[in-house]
Amino acid sequence: MNKVNLEFAIYVFVVVFEILFVYLVAVICGIKIIRKLQTLKASISKAHLKIHKQFIFALAAQMTIPLIFLVIPITFLLIVVAVGNGDISELSQWVLQFFGLHSTGNAIAIMIIFKPYRSRIIQWIKNIKRFVLRQPLAAVENLAPLSQITSSGIIQPRNE
Repeated sequence: MNKVNLEFAIYVFVVVFEILFVYLVAVICGIKIIRKLQTLKASISKAHLKIHKQFIFALAAQMTIPLIFLVIPITFLLIVVAVGNGDISELSQWVLQFFGLHSTGNAIAIMIIFKPYRSRIIQWIKNIKRFVLRQPLAAVENLAPLSQITSSGIIQPRNE
């Protein structure tokens, strides 16, 4: 290994170590927040506790998605380049494909985690299935407009 590759290998090691350290700090903070919520369990309502846990879960998902779509591919690319295997132009194109999935992954995570979005998407899928299979509407479903549903899933009364 020549001097340039050794310096680059050290650089890759330092970058990977820093990223792992930041994620470790974030996980420790998340654990401390969850423990604090458990101690406050008696003083806050169940609805607020549920909302807090939901948002912590959303933050964890939004921390994991960049790890999957940005950090891991870049780390893989840097390690392959440091070792000297592979074609950098082909690998960088592969990494760019993962970069493009980052925003999509965040949007999908938000739609799955928060109940109003999840419920609406499930309803859309049911409607599409009903339309494709030409099934009649069995019962009238009383869905509130999306503008009336809060992030906690509580339906706000109409101002009429």
